[in-house]
Amino acid sequence: MTKIHILFGSLVFIFTITRSFLLFKSKQPDSLKTGSKFVDKLAVWNHYLFYVLLFAISATGIVIMFTGHYLEFLSSGNIDDIVKTSSLKYHVLMAFLVILLLIMHVIGVVKHYIFTKENTLKRII
Repeated sequence: MTKIHILFGSLVFIFTITRSFLLFKSKQPDSLKTGSKFVDKLAVWNHYLFYVLLFAISATGIVIMFTGHYLEFLSSGNIDDIVKTSSLKYHVLMAFLVILLLIMHVIGVVKHYIFTKENTLKRII
């Protein structure tokens, strides 16, 4: 299971690097205007924070992988030892924050489709 996690984590890191490169090389659609400055800024920060967190979660995963401590913890079978690793604590915290941002993003998309009747996907196609 750990090997699969490392494989998917590596793919996420590679895709994040690729997407970040394309983000700065291609023309971006204008930011969505909702009529609320707070919501507009929240949407922009949500998008940028995704990138920051994906890079940070990848970096902590690499640190954990190269320190080698995860193998000791997995072989001991003591899950409490894994949670005590500071790098892993940050890795888990960032994973939680990514999930929280994803939920906020989905809520925003649903809000635009249901309440304001906007097809926001047209902007990115």
